[in-house]
Amino acid sequence: MKRMIIVPDGWPCLYHECRPGFFVVNESLYLKSEYGGEGYCDTGEYFAKTDCMVQPVNSVWEEFESD
Repeated sequence: MKRMIIVPDGWPCLYHECRPGFFVVNESLYLKSEYGGEGYCDTGEYFAKTDCMVQPVNSVWEEFESD
C-alpha cells in the first residue's frame, strides 16, 4: 500500500518569507496562496499570524505494509 506523508522542505522561516504552498505551524497544516500571500487552514479559515515562524513542507508517497 501507499500513504502520503508530509516532510519538511527547507528551513523554518517567517510567514511573509515563506514560498506559496503548504506549511506547518504547531502540527497543523496550512496553505499559502500565490495570490496576495493569503494563508488558509484545513477548514478554510484565514491564517492571520503573519509574523510567526512556519515550516514549509511537501507531500511524499511512501510504501508501507498494512497489518
